[in-house]
Amino acid sequence: MKINPRQAIYLENDFIKPFHPKAEGAWLLIEPIYYDMIYEIAGEKWIFKSKGLEYALNELIGETISRYFGLSTVHPQIAFLNGYSDDSLGVLIKVFFQDDSTYFYIDNFPDVDIAFYHHNLDNLNYLSTYYNETLDDDINLSADNNEELKKSLKRMIIRDYFANQQDRSIENFMFQENNGYVSLAPLYDHEFSFGDYPYGSSFFNLTLYNANVRRIIKNDDYFKQLIAKGMALNLSKFISQVEDEHHIILDSNEKERITKTLKRQKKKINSYSKDLGL
Repeated sequence: MKINPRQAIYLENDFIKPFHPKAEGAWLLIEPIYYDMIYEIAGEKWIFKSKGLEYALNELIGETISRYFGLSTVHPQIAFLNGYSDDSLGVLIKVFFQDDSTYFYIDNFPDVDIAFYHHNLDNLNYLSTYYNETLDDDINLSADNNEELKKSLKRMIIRDYFANQQDRSIENFMFQENNGYVSLAPLYDHEFSFGDYPYGSSFFNLTLYNANVRRIIKNDDYFKQLIAKGMALNLSKFISQVEDEHHIILDSNEKERITKTLKRQKKKINSYSKDLGL
């Protein structure tokens, strides 16, 4: 990947300030081991992820695919830590927490059984209430809110399938509550995707070899609409968009890795098309 150095952001270790979250708030959801990745720039909090070229590229493409499926997502920007070199390359991501909102993970929904950690799409049917630790009370979701929340999760599930997202664990997606309305928070952590991976640690793996998963999709028109949208996905267009936006040029190996992932995921859909009712 060729980068225009003038378009990148440069950080120095000296800029890292000791981070101590307040006794309350969304920051308590972040593991303390990640505190040293947090920078303050112009009064705003940013997280720097320095895992190299491939992971940085996955974050950039991951944002574009998320938007394609109508999902809010973080906006990664290319950055370097302590100089311009491949081993210092990463992405800088602005923290999305808002002071007027409450954030929580899916295990805060009392009816969701996290023991079914893999491919349990039935959990989508149990997002009726959630436990708000601040209020120490159960807050009922309205029927409309519940339905929209399930649709957002379905968009995430299908988005993750076509990107072969491997790390959508219960800590890698959040919910946001504002004035009694619950929504899916911006998606983040797209680094483990676009590769020839086996099924990973995603909470909602779309394991098509599972007959129950295929049955759920077959009986759900919205799932089938989203799959059709994924089958129409044109990664060449997205790659060009990422190159233009971030002032980078991808080499043929990088493009091939990403496009091979999408072809492989589409091939799996085609092999199960009858069982999925497509």
